[in-house]
Amino acid sequence: MVASDGNLNKNEVSMPVDDRPLRLSAHPQKQVFKPAEKLIVAAKYKDGATTYDLAAEYHCSRETIVKTLKQQGITDLRRVITDDEVDQMEILYRQGLSWVKIAEQLNTSASAVGRHLHAKGAPIRPRRGFE
Repeated sequence: MVASDGNLNKNEVSMPVDDRPLRLSAHPQKQVFKPAEKLIVAAKYKDGATTYDLAAEYHCSRETIVKTLKQQGITDLRRVITDDEVDQMEILYRQGLSWVKIAEQLNTSASAVGRHLHAKGAPIRPRRGFE
């Protein structure tokens, strides 16, 4: 109930005044995995799913996925990028693709693409707007 000063009383819930929907939190609710789900998450990760993919699939944070994987004994969370993949990164980059687009194609992160291109000595283009 609203007090005469317009404030809500303790323990009262605010109801929308018009037909607008209530705003949902941008943060996902804490995900609690059952033991069988933890095994499934670990198996999907071992089969090539990224922590980002799993977080999106299970509607939780990436940190929750990392914690779950560590509980399942998976401690090396960096995917090993092969020499062939680095060569492919360089080819795609020279064709004009961005780090983000290359990362999407090779199922890795944009920062990993940049790190490997830099280590290989590929000439790095300036970012848009910084030329």
